[in-house]
Amino acid sequence: MEQNLENAQLVVRVGMAALLLATTGCATWGPATDTSMQNLRDKASFDMNCPVEELQVVHVSGQCGTASYNMCSQGVTGCGQRASYVYLNAGNWVLESSSWPSQHFDEAASPSDSGA
Repeated sequence: MEQNLENAQLVVRVGMAALLLATTGCATWGPATDTSMQNLRDKASFDMNCPVEELQVVHVSGQCGTASYNMCSQGVTGCGQRASYVYLNAGNWVLESSSWPSQHFDEAASPSDSGA
């Protein structure tokens, strides 16, 4: 009888550990986490050629922070530009659309940056 109780307790402990690991994994990389949002800001800063400190993130659509986070879309504005990003997975965001002045591309393709 005592052996059965020990086995049952072991099964409960293993089950609780598995549940904890499963929920922690989702929480670690969901679109509403600090890590994921920092990844979004870093990507937008690069895409927009704009300092992170000047960016603002706004919710566009989807259910960010829930189990349906794959439908999450965030907007980023800064330096007179704006872009929207869709959450892909594991803290990764994909540029969905953008609106920035044509000079943005002229500066990015400047020959002085290429060492020519």
